Amino acid sequence: MQYTESNYFAYVLNALDFELAKELSDTGVITAPETALRAYYQTHKSDLQQGGHTSTGSLTEQQDRTAATNLTFAQARPQIRLAYIIDRYQAMLDHLVRSAHVRVADTTLDDVPVE
Repeated sequence: MQYTESNYFAYVLNALDFELAKELSDTGVITAPETALRAYYQTHKSDLQQGGHTSTGSLTEQQDRTAATNLTFAQARPQIRLAYIIDRYQAMLDHLVRSAHVRVADTTLDDVPVE
């Protein structure tokens, strides 16, 4: 597989984001209490299915939907936990971005040669 420079940069940053969210969870900075996971499951239950898939044909689509069954909390718990942690991580980042105080150092930027 080949990446453009831009796509590779996005790929690396996404991988780092995922690893940082996981590390923050592993160290207890982001917690995933059982009650929060169950509430998250209830909110996203219709998005979690096993079996079947969505296709474009109307008859096939109906058959796929019938074949698909909602996952129980126990079945979905690993993916619920991961999705919850990623959502909490994103909320934490959004808060940090909104509260950040940024000062542009114009003199430093002026010293950077641009070709």
